[in-house]
Order: sequence, then structure tokens, then C-alpha cells
Amino acid sequence: FEFEDLPNQKVLILVVSTCGLGEFPQNCKATWLKLQSQELPMSWLSGVKFGVFGLGDSTYCQFCYAAASYDVRLGELGGQRLLQRGVGDDRDEDRYYTGWENWLPELWTALGAPQVPLQREVPPPCYRIDLSPGEVGSPPVADEDIVPPGATPLTLLTNRLLTPECIGYDRDIRHYEFQ
Repeated sequence: FEFEDLPNQKVLILVVSTCGLGEFPQNCKATWLKLQSQELPMSWLSGVKFGVFGLGDSTYCQFCYAAASYDVRLGELGGQRLLQRGVGDDRDEDRYYTGWENWLPELWTALGAPQVPLQREVPPPCYRIDLSPGEVGSPPVADEDIVPPGATPLTLLTNRLLTPECIGYDRDIRHYEFQ
């Protein structure tokens, strides 16, 4: 929906990350700037109930800054906070899931919705893999036979690890270049 339709929403749930050193994500900067307008009356969102969940990394000094900013501003414009702002910290053992799994049942309660059991089970696969005998030089299936319709095969030119192996970083972040 459009920004001007915000006051017509009954419930607004925002899940907002913070980029870099307190930057707003690109896809919500325009909305944030519009919310800053001095022309908006303090009762502009008086009929809107809202909840905000922030995603961030607590090692940064501006941890969940964007979410906190939205939470405060929606309240200043007359929105009714459904529940306290939730935060997902990338430094938690389960990353943002720790905060999300604590906040989500509170959200369902605030909305009067039935509790959904929290399941972290891997769903069954939606495909099957069959092994066929073959050699590296002559695979049993040609590459063009496994490319989905409408897809364009690319040649991988560069596959470079960006995270240093010596510090034991828990994620494999890479730079890829294709032709």
C-alpha cells in the first residue's frame, strides 16, 4: 500500500534491519523521510495499532537503531503500541531467531490470535536426487539437461573467500563473478 494509506491500516507490523553504522535499509528510507514531515499531525496514526521488530548486531553502537526510530515515531504520530519492540541480535547463539521466538508469541497474544507452535524442523524436500554412474570427464547428464526453463547458464569466473579462515568466523562469505 502507499504511504498515504498508513492511517487506514488497523494493524501495522514492521520488521526492520539496521545497516552498517545505524543506516536505514534502502527499501525503507523514503518511508522514514516521509514520517519525519512536520506537516503530519500528532494524531495521524491514532487509529493504527503497531508492533516493531528490529534486526541488528549488538557489536555495533547503533544496534537496531532503525527499528527503535520507527517505534518512537509511530508512537509520536498517535499509533498505539501493541507490545514492546522486539530485537533480533545476530550475535545471539541462534542469531535473530532467539529474539524472534521470544517476541512472536507476545505478538500473537497482542493480536488475539491463536498461538502457533514454534517448529524448527526442516520440511521434507520438494525434489529428489537420483545418482547416475559417470565419470568427471563424461557425466551421465549434460549440463543443458538440468538447467530450468527460462534460466541462463553462467560461467563462474571468480570464487573468493572474503572471511579470514584464521579467525574462525562462523560464516562463509564469498565474492563471486560470473560471465
